[in-house]
Amino acid sequence: MLLLLAAATVVEATTDVEQAYRQIYGTTWFALLWAVLTVVATAYYLKKGPRKPLATPLLHLSFVVILAGAAITHFFGKEGTLHLRQGQTATTFADKATGKQLPLPYSVKLDSFQIVFMPGTMSPADFVSHISCRNSSETDTARVSMNVIYSNSGYRFVQKSFDADRRGTVLAVAYDPWGIGITYFGYIMLAISAVLMLLGKRGRFRQLLTQFYALAGKGCCLVLLAMMAAPACSMAENASVPSVNRQKADRMARMQVVYNNRTAPLNTLATDFLLKVYGKRTYKGLSAEQVLVGWTLRPDEWKKQKMILIKDGALRKRLGVEGRYASLQQLFDGEEYRLMPLLDEANNTDGTQGTHAKDAPPVSMKALQQTDERVGLLLLAAENSLVVPAGGGAKKLSHAEVEAEIFYNRLPMTTILFMLNLTTGILLFIIAVLKGARARSILPVGLLVASCLCMTAYYGLRWYVAGRIPLGNGYETMLFLALAIMAFALLAYRMVRQIGRIVVAFGLLLSGFTLLVAHLGQMNPQITPLMPVLQSPILSSHVSIIMMAYALLALMMLNGCYVLWLLHSAGKGGGNDEKRHHIELLTMLNRIMLYPAVMFLAVGIFLGAVWANISWGKYWSLDPKETWALITFIVYGAAFHEHTLKWTRSEKWFNLYLVLAFLSVLMTYFGVNYLLGGMHSYA
Repeated sequence: MLLLLAAATVVEATTDVEQAYRQIYGTTWFALLWAVLTVVATAYYLKKGPRKPLATPLLHLSFVVILAGAAITHFFGKEGTLHLRQGQTATTFADKATGKQLPLPYSVKLDSFQIVFMPGTMSPADFVSHISCRNSSETDTARVSMNVIYSNSGYRFVQKSFDADRRGTVLAVAYDPWGIGITYFGYIMLAISAVLMLLGKRGRFRQLLTQFYALAGKGCCLVLLAMMAAPACSMAENASVPSVNRQKADRMARMQVVYNNRTAPLNTLATDFLLKVYGKRTYKGLSAEQVLVGWTLRPDEWKKQKMILIKDGALRKRLGVEGRYASLQQLFDGEEYRLMPLLDEANNTDGTQGTHAKDAPPVSMKALQQTDERVGLLLLAAENSLVVPAGGGAKKLSHAEVEAEIFYNRLPMTTILFMLNLTTGILLFIIAVLKGARARSILPVGLLVASCLCMTAYYGLRWYVAGRIPLGNGYETMLFLALAIMAFALLAYRMVRQIGRIVVAFGLLLSGFTLLVAHLGQMNPQITPLMPVLQSPILSSHVSIIMMAYALLALMMLNGCYVLWLLHSAGKGGGNDEKRHHIELLTMLNRIMLYPAVMFLAVGIFLGAVWANISWGKYWSLDPKETWALITFIVYGAAFHEHTLKWTRSEKWFNLYLVLAFLSVLMTYFGVNYLLGGMHSYA
């Protein structure tokens, strides 16, 4: 089943959602396959005999109820689209699976459609349809938007898209009077069973805690419970290019402008401008504001400056550029743009390379697009079209907000911490391997504490600057993930000081790698406002809980790698009582962490389903991210079945499984974003 779900996400990525729905998700055989699996699993569970702890049967029953709700939705619910032009009335909608027209119990008329823009900008914030529903006795008017669902007689209307002339709208229509309620009841049962599994006196989790307490010493259980609960132009000084002096630039840095659909100080725009074009925060001793103002006031002089970053060696060779930087002047022959023939060549579908020499290296489209984007930014700055002062209906920032954002921009905390954590984590891991895992110095722990506190303050500052919980894009979720990893590592250190050095090393290593990913700039580090549909406490809880699950699963993966290394060295005759004790302790720690990790994963997934139902009118759409999250949940769920799967009792195979299972996490978070796409690829 897991292979089928994975294959379905590939079909969806290579074709489209409708094709995947018609071929797999929406077929009767797919639904019946789930039914057969449910019946077989239930029969096997009953054959094994009753389970005394209430949590176990309640958990398995919740899955049956959830699947029953999904089956009712599939077989008895209706789903489709309704296209309306302004003033037009309709009494039917198109079925999603067959395209046939299905009747509505009343007529629906589009009164008007409008786009709501971000204050002070022309960037869309919301799409709103005003409709009238009329039956034989009364007429009801309603507003349908990206975050507002209209429900009438069991039919739910959701804003989906609109016509290019803005005089027509497309609404998603869903009718499911019973399936959603049954599914929600299953979610509640799942949440109750998860709590009982963690707190029940006779459950396996409490048994593991008791055994772990005996192995690791006093105080560990209280710390673990705390871990589970944590969810005019003059020459600038020292420069050979014209710009304003530093004092004037610092004053201009606080000027409020419209940037990325929000009001921000000029410093934010200037910093992103220079990082994008030059790859650094300063240029020849000039600040970002001095560079931006210089381009605006004296573009002819600045066009001679070699500041356009070109990373691709083949592109530099084709352009005849020495070094990593080119000037704007070098990229133009009079009025002819030298990148244009290369762009045409890269777009050539027959594989030919035009009229250039046959031995000239081909240039990737990505390198050309990146360079072209940098050129475009410089041309906008030269034409004084990049800076748009905040005015009109744009929200003004307070003095404190401006100063906080400038301080945030000038504090490269992500870079500092990734270098510090990664370097010290590697060194500490090497020391742990050579000298043992027991911590004999407070310095590594103090470093992890200091790094965690700095990351907390930095994350809080971003929260204040953005005016929302910073979980809206990939960069922000990586920051939260790094913070969660460090926090969990500190809590784990309190539990098992006997192997404290390796736990601290894992915390520093993982957080360092996570911050490195954020530093690489692949995930859009700009602070941007969220659309109304994304401004939800449920969504924030969904993302943060999922990230906590990923943090625990990542720690388990590294922990498993270390256990496998210990087992390998012990097998070669290097075993002793202390090493044997560490293997047993670390394996039991992984078994304990598996419970809160999978609980967080389950709660996070189903919180996302609740948010989707409130915002989009559908709790599960089988988007690639949703499907892979389900795959990950099932993969890790298998590790609980010690009585059924005997290999999970083995220290070697259990830890190896946790290491390999982490590949599903990587696919869910990174693979979907970069390979499969879908609704969640914005992350």
